[in-house]
Amino acid sequence: PTLVPQVDADGNEIAGVRMPEIRVPLGNYTGWNYKFPGQMYAFTGAWFPFTKTKGGRERAHDPRPSVEERYSTRADYLMKVETATQAMIGEGFLLDIDRQRVLDHAAAEWDYVMAK
Repeated sequence: PTLVPQVDADGNEIAGVRMPEIRVPLGNYTGWNYKFPGQMYAFTGAWFPFTKTKGGRERAHDPRPSVEERYSTRADYLMKVETATQAMIGEGFLLDIDRQRVLDHAAAEWDYVMAK
């Protein structure tokens, strides 16, 4: 069997350093991917974005809250990412020079999820 880490209610791993995209998620990330009998896959990971709306979540029978249920606006989401990023800088897990790159990545990820 393939063993995988324990996860939180969003499906994100509990252990380890929780980067801003895990602290303020738009989906769940795995360091592994599904394997079916007879198939070989590298353990490169996968990402399963949240649905945009509560209605979409209900239609998909997705137990994870949708983006609109988590964040009121794009600005609200980015403010929460900024807060998480600043916390990680304070904890010594990120450098201040990485702050803008993290925020740019978060903004691009928001745009991708909301454009689907």
